Amino acid sequence: MTTSRDEAHFSKNYDGVDAGLEQEDEASDFDPDVERYYANRNILIYNQEGTIVAGLHQRGFFTITNVYKWLAILFHLPQSGTWSIQSREGGEIIDIPSRSRTIFPLGSFHLIDQDAQILSPLPKSTSYRYRCLVNDSRKSTPADDELFNQVGLRDEKCLITGMGWLIYPKEWGVAPLTVCAKIFPFVTPSEWWNSEVQEIFRGMADSPETFAQVMMSPSNSFVCAYMASEGFHHHWFSIDVDDDYRIVHFTNCEQWRVPWDGKLLIDTCEETDSRPSDALLRAHFHQALIHWGLHDPGKHREFIIASKLAFNIQNREEPSDRQCWIREPGKTVLEAYVAQQLLGYCVELGKTSRDIFLDVFGEPDDTEPSEDSFDPTAEAENVEMEAEIEPGQVDDVDSDFAISFWPIDEKLIKNNIDPELIPALDFWLAGS
Repeated sequence: MTTSRDEAHFSKNYDGVDAGLEQEDEASDFDPDVERYYANRNILIYNQEGTIVAGLHQRGFFTITNVYKWLAILFHLPQSGTWSIQSREGGEIIDIPSRSRTIFPLGSFHLIDQDAQILSPLPKSTSYRYRCLVNDSRKSTPADDELFNQVGLRDEKCLITGMGWLIYPKEWGVAPLTVCAKIFPFVTPSEWWNSEVQEIFRGMADSPETFAQVMMSPSNSFVCAYMASEGFHHHWFSIDVDDDYRIVHFTNCEQWRVPWDGKLLIDTCEETDSRPSDALLRAHFHQALIHWGLHDPGKHREFIIASKLAFNIQNREEPSDRQCWIREPGKTVLEAYVAQQLLGYCVELGKTSRDIFLDVFGEPDDTEPSEDSFDPTAEAENVEMEAEIEPGQVDDVDSDFAISFWPIDEKLIKNNIDPELIPALDFWLAGS
């Protein structure tokens, strides 16, 4: 079955379901920018069955060399030089020109081998790692501040826009103009056992512990203007390391002052392990290609649902009771946000639940009380408390579980609990 150009826009056809038949409240959960992107794609790649496998929105910046290279990154294809891109309309072969900056033409295409047979390539990876805004913008910790200072001294400016590195004292309450952008998103150290992750971090980490350390190191960080960092985290643009660190816009990022013909400003960075990692930048670029290049509207919809939820929470908007907010991946986003806001904790940094408890309550007091500290009135108080237990009540506490006295650190609780987040916490508990 051949997929028409109109059918390529998923607001008209999404997994065989007419979008017009969907409930109105469900349709409103999808980001119109992504729908516009799918509608505006003017480079479409088809397979042998006539199904779209990839697409791009050409705005006059993607070259023929770019498209050939990006397709080779996305798909399992024959050896370079043994396959070509051919127009579906006229049959013209789009050859790689001698001038590397020749713009790729608009239209519909398929890939052919050296025998002129149409190919149906399989993606190398379809795993898109959702970057949660709320984790990248979580409350800073001393480790965050130390890393930002270290990276700021190295970069001295935003490596995307050139804006000078600025840090305001926290007591001023001024929103930062520059932030410490993370190239690879924070994930749990257990993600180290993912073979794709191990391949990305080859030579940089060899265990879950060193993996967590690299994620919080200058190799995974650079100074970035706040608004540009939002675009970077969402893969609206990315850095093509193998094209002289050129900034590639997949959507219009002009409003974030990201230069169209810009490059990552690393001229002052020495070729050492302290500079932003080429391997991690390549991984970020591959994720951007998966998100914007592969034809997978179903996954794009799910990620946008979670993204919208993150924006609502950050803007202090009370979450709605729609099902999309309590299903994955939105549910995980909300849980991560509530955890880090209430406890100053972010699961991606590798802390355990016990570490959270210790951070807030301090070490347990397991020392045996001395005879001098014994209070004879305490036993009488305990007897009175036992007398208040209603008949029929069951004590569910495991007899093997030792209850300790925890000295509560009121300063930590005051600094980590935001009263405005209680409605979100109530919603989180109700939906979990």
